[in-house]
Amino acid sequence: MKEEEIQSRIIHDLSILYELSLSSANSSSVIGNCASFLKVLISRKNLSFAGYWLLNEKSQQAERFFSFPEIENNDDANLNMEFFQLINFEGKLINSDHQDFEMLCKVCNLDTGSFLLFQIGKESLIILNRNDKELNNKDRLQLSTVINKFGLFIEGLISQEKLTEEIQIRRAAEEELKTKTKELKKY
Repeated sequence: MKEEEIQSRIIHDLSILYELSLSSANSSSVIGNCASFLKVLISRKNLSFAGYWLLNEKSQQAERFFSFPEIENNDDANLNMEFFQLINFEGKLINSDHQDFEMLCKVCNLDTGSFLLFQIGKESLIILNRNDKELNNKDRLQLSTVINKFGLFIEGLISQEKLTEEIQIRRAAEEELKTKTKELKKY
């Protein structure tokens, strides 16, 4: 890879991450940050669709959580577990000649373009689509870096939320124990 290409790629990735940091600076919400992230991706990479799917272990399907533009919530927007497991962290390109293209068109309520899919952590999936110009391997590599860094950021937020929730539960249990101890001392 030429030095100019490397510099261009670094600048591109950093500019997206900078925009993400600005858009997420006011929110500790996982959902708010994911939404901001997808909006930045759509505008910066000239995408026509970006969606976020979460794995539902009970139904053994990945269910659409939200998307831009918004699509109707129905069972057609779910992906089966086998398909979800085919996707990896480096991204999967699906163009019109791929066997899963029509299924993805149906799931995303689209009929043209190409798709790029990324697994985020063990339980979520990002689906991107571009109508006018096919997504290619270069797009996949550029987006892979940004999406993986964003995935780490989201995992950190989720861990922070879980830790905060656990602390609140423990504090409530301690307060309840103190209250019961005081009541027992009265007798």
